[in-house]
Amino acid sequence: MIYNLRVDERMIHGQILVSWLKFLGVSSIIVANDRAATDPIEKLALSTAVPANIKCLISTMADTLTILNDPRAKDKKIMVITENIFDANEIVKAIEDVREVVIGNYGNIYKSNILNKKVLSRFVRVDEEDIACLIEMRKELDARNIPFYISNVSTDKKIYLSNL
Repeated sequence: MIYNLRVDERMIHGQILVSWLKFLGVSSIIVANDRAATDPIEKLALSTAVPANIKCLISTMADTLTILNDPRAKDKKIMVITENIFDANEIVKAIEDVREVVIGNYGNIYKSNILNKKVLSRFVRVDEEDIACLIEMRKELDARNIPFYISNVSTDKKIYLSNL
């Protein structure tokens, strides 16, 4: 099951490795990103950072959906990381078995023009297109009673996305 679906434009980095992996106790990480999956250097850099006891897969969105829809995935604790909210929303729509969705770092690199963006937290900035996607995702998650919040590291106070 998707134990944690995280939006983080930096994908795998120190906060994921030090804070989230230990907190969640996941057995696998999937980075769902078409660009990273097809760039051998980025794929290597991302996967090399992950401890050897954690399975790591850098895959396209299409392959990620196929893997997560496989019945064998239901018995695993998987952290899925997307670079943007649009890919996360696609996963939410396609996969029933999601425990929580967390926005970590977004809006400073992806669509990097930070002018005219709404600041949701120190690490999350969104434009109108992002807000529309977040509202759509929130409605789906609310209907399924799945937590949806902003948190940079696992010890941060959760900022729930109920008032967009």
